Amino acid sequence: MDYINAFWVGGLICALAQILLEKTKMMPGRIMVLLVCLGALINFFGWYDPLAEYAGAFVSAGNQTGEGWFLTGEMIELIHSGVPNIVCTQPFGC
Repeated sequence: MDYINAFWVGGLICALAQILLEKTKMMPGRIMVLLVCLGALINFFGWYDPLAEYAGAFVSAGNQTGEGWFLTGEMIELIHSGVPNIVCTQPFGC
């Protein structure tokens, strides 16, 4: 059932992005920024964890998107899986 919930919640998010692309004059980059900001708001209001539990077949700490969240989320995930050392090389210096 987790996979079905993840499928329809992910599909709903993709459908939202597709509707914004087709019905507005927003460029894809702006829609991406809008979705990242929406994710930040969902996290701010404390709705991310319940959503991740409901549709969490593919969700991990690395899924809290954004440049800062992504790197630290991946590092946390590696630490929890027992990796003793992490080297972070960021090619563009962002």
